[in-house]
Amino acid sequence: MRKPVTKIVLVAAALAAIAAFAVGCGHHRRHGPKHVERFTTSMVDNVLDDIDATDAQAEKIQAIRANLVQLALAERDAHHEAGAAVAAELRKENPDAARVHALIDARSAAMTALAHQAGDALIEVHGVLDAKQRAELLDQIEAHHKR
Repeated sequence: MRKPVTKIVLVAAALAAIAAFAVGCGHHRRHGPKHVERFTTSMVDNVLDDIDATDAQAEKIQAIRANLVQLALAERDAHHEAGAAVAAELRKENPDAARVHALIDARSAAMTALAHQAGDALIEVHGVLDAKQRAELLDQIEAHHKR
């Protein structure tokens, strides 16, 4: 039986995707923390089932996911606060360009830091999985990217 590519791709980039989802890239409906927790837990569980992860592996990977979700949710809040600050500047007759740029730079740095944390989490997940599981994931990811 062929495993769903979207689930396999998610596990490989799961933590990065979780971070992006939790932060709320773009201006989509903002999901509450409970929804984000349920969604990410379910998606990661599905992928772990697909690759036949052991209970011990699943527990470690879910802990990594939970930590990253918390970091991402904090960044999401900061993201919205920065957006409000930029909007406040733009309501002024003479917006402070330096302040707008500083807000943008701060968000850029924070998102880069979160992306690095997601990358570190992926490396942790890599260490939890065995060679067969990693190979299965990588084969699926490569097939997905060749489409």
